[in-house]
Amino acid sequence: MSLLLWVALGAAYTYGLIALAIYLRQRRLLYRRDPAAVAPAPIDGRWPQSIATTAADGLVCRHLWWPARDSRGAAVAILHGNAGHAGHRIEKFAPLAAAGQGLLLVGYRGYGGNPGQPTQSGLVADSAAAIAWLEEEAGSRPVVLYGESLGAAVAIQLAVAGQGSAVVMECPFDRLSSAASRQYPWLPVRHMLRDPWDSMALAGELRQPLLWLHGSDDPVTPLDLGERLFAAIQAPKQQLVVAGAGHCDFLDRPEVVRRLLAFLAGLPRRASARTAAQP
Repeated sequence: MSLLLWVALGAAYTYGLIALAIYLRQRRLLYRRDPAAVAPAPIDGRWPQSIATTAADGLVCRHLWWPARDSRGAAVAILHGNAGHAGHRIEKFAPLAAAGQGLLLVGYRGYGGNPGQPTQSGLVADSAAAIAWLEEEAGSRPVVLYGESLGAAVAIQLAVAGQGSAVVMECPFDRLSSAASRQYPWLPVRHMLRDPWDSMALAGELRQPLLWLHGSDDPVTPLDLGERLFAAIQAPKQQLVVAGAGHCDFLDRPEVVRRLLAFLAGLPRRASARTAAQP
């Protein structure tokens, strides 16, 4: 057997081992969670309430809730991205609660002291239970699904299923295979993914108003992936591309917060379950 053939066989064997290792570890690579318990912190001197909800499969997760102080405020549920845990977003989203909006930081299974292991179906189930609680709690306030990166893929699934009054997507991607292909261009990721997170398949079904936010220089979920998803959505929509911003790093900019608060202020009140039950 020639040396060239041995080299080719060795390269193929090595490639196969690496691909297998990535396939078996893909959820660890995707869900870069911090399993440590969340350490609550106050916003404007107000400590959050700890809320527990039970997903459809019986798993219980805890979330952090700051009730709205403004009578005109919305109830905003933060569906965070794949890394860290909900507690790491307290400082980032504090301007919303400080401006009078209700703020729910949704906790996923396997993250922030919650039990279980993260999967696509599991994160959606945890979030659906949290939003069901929030829709009851919010009364006639609009309930906004704020999806951060991977959380945007959670948000569109919940919205298409009928939850939420409006959606905010921050640095979303069209489908996970597109984003993963940028990181692993030498792998057939489309055929390897256990959790496809295919938002494009649902884009045409979204009906709620949308505010889409993306950094122009996002290295994790590049702008074109988000633009592809935005173009496919036919619901009432607004977009803001933040010049020079990277991945989910621009909510400290006053102009972005103003645009977000203006979007929330323009949402109509909703007929709540509590209101409908009143004579």
